[in-house]
Amino acid sequence: MAAGSGSAELEDTVMRGDGRGAGHETGSAERANFVLVSCEHAGNEVPPAWAGVFSAGGPDGLPSEATEAILAGHRGWDPGAAGVASRLASTLAAPLLVHRVTRLLADVNRSVDAPDLFSEYTRGLAGAERARLLAEVHAPHRASVERIAAAAIRSGHRVLHVSVHSFADTLDGVR
Repeated sequence: MAAGSGSAELEDTVMRGDGRGAGHETGSAERANFVLVSCEHAGNEVPPAWAGVFSAGGPDGLPSEATEAILAGHRGWDPGAAGVASRLASTLAAPLLVHRVTRLLADVNRSVDAPDLFSEYTRGLAGAERARLLAEVHAPHRASVERIAAAAIRSGHRVLHVSVHSFADTLDGVR
């Protein structure tokens, strides 16, 4: 069982740490604080089943050079964020959830009704394909965050969810 979690249910959901943080303090005698760290844009991986959405103009179904550059850049992921999230989670003895699939498929940092949930690469997919993409890429990460937070709340904790991102110093040509 995770040290200090006080719940077998929490043990099953916490990936690392007890979420209470090193030297945690409580706001009241009854409820301890629980920290959950996540990194929704930790990578730019493209599952093989979805490589075709990036293959326009690319040989053998591989992404074109332009698309590879987009995937490698900040539009495809948050460079450096996973390392910061890992160090933060370690310092706080908090569970860490990372999502390594590119946000250009479906942005797990967006709700299912957000207009920018899908990128220009996936927005035009048929409804059934977008639903499959949500089920395979979006829903599992969101469900993990919700499951860990809910278990901590049921165990009497207050939850602080810290989502780590990085930012480009230039956006649309403006610095």
